[in-house]
Amino acid sequence: MRLQDNNELIDRIRLKQQLLAKGDDSHKNIRLLYMFDGGVMSGVFAGGVGVGMLESTIHADDGSPVSLFDTADALVGCSAGTPPILYGLSRQSFLGYTIYPDKLSGNKFVNLKRAWRMVDIDYLVNIFRTGERSLNLQRLLSARSKAYTVLTHVKTGEKEIFDLKNEKALHLLELAITTPIVSGFKLVDTREYVDGFILPIKKIIERFNPTDVVLVLNSPIGSHASEGPGLLDKTIGNIMGKVLHPKLRDSFVYRHGEFQKNLSFFENLPSTHNINIGILAPHKHHIGRFEKSVDRIRNAGMEGAKTVLNIFAPHKKDEILKKM
Repeated sequence: MRLQDNNELIDRIRLKQQLLAKGDDSHKNIRLLYMFDGGVMSGVFAGGVGVGMLESTIHADDGSPVSLFDTADALVGCSAGTPPILYGLSRQSFLGYTIYPDKLSGNKFVNLKRAWRMVDIDYLVNIFRTGERSLNLQRLLSARSKAYTVLTHVKTGEKEIFDLKNEKALHLLELAITTPIVSGFKLVDTREYVDGFILPIKKIIERFNPTDVVLVLNSPIGSHASEGPGLLDKTIGNIMGKVLHPKLRDSFVYRHGEFQKNLSFFENLPSTHNINIGILAPHKHHIGRFEKSVDRIRNAGMEGAKTVLNIFAPHKKDEILKKM
């Protein structure tokens, strides 16, 4: 169910936000989990969702802001779904969003002709670490909500969940967006963990035991339902199989099928676990993992922000979208 169609979940999110603003501990009865999916450049939709979440703010009696990020008891990101969480908790969502159209649309970041490093992670990590779009670690660490990322163990292919609220946040972020072969051959021998590839939804639900869950997808619901490995994925998988553990290769190549199993589990949560669920996903401006068009990238981010603002802060929508 899309979040905008679940009035009960929307009301519970608003209630938790109001209780937090009042300092009312009964907000703990609503255990709210947000999960952010990945997808390289398509992650700009999640970046736009982050803008909408941060702008959907109310204020406590002392004037301190309480955004939708603050309503989360836990936020879990996978791959490109991790940066929007960190930039949201550091109250820099707009800066985080602008990285996509302003810094990642050219050939410095993604270049499929650069076979030895199709995606330059070092370039992106440098943006996270230095300059005007660098992540504010002090604000991140002082945020109320807990934040996690999903990584894949190189030798087992197993998904593991890591706490991001510590001094290793940027290192973990780098691992979260690092795919062997795609991000460079040198990474094969220097990383124990890499990109999580997909959200292990069942494992996450069991770990955090939420009452309410919002899932952010960067492609339309059902878009990967019958999608098998493409030619590029198969080629990368064949190379992985020669230099990496087969389980890591399979975790990458067959991630769409595995994700569909996780999504089916998620969609059944209301009946199997009595959990309120809502999905935020693009309708129109779905873009590919290696999109280059600045206009398409910007439109996808704006759709993410608009989707959230329509629900929680419609009075601010036009103002925010003009800035994007």
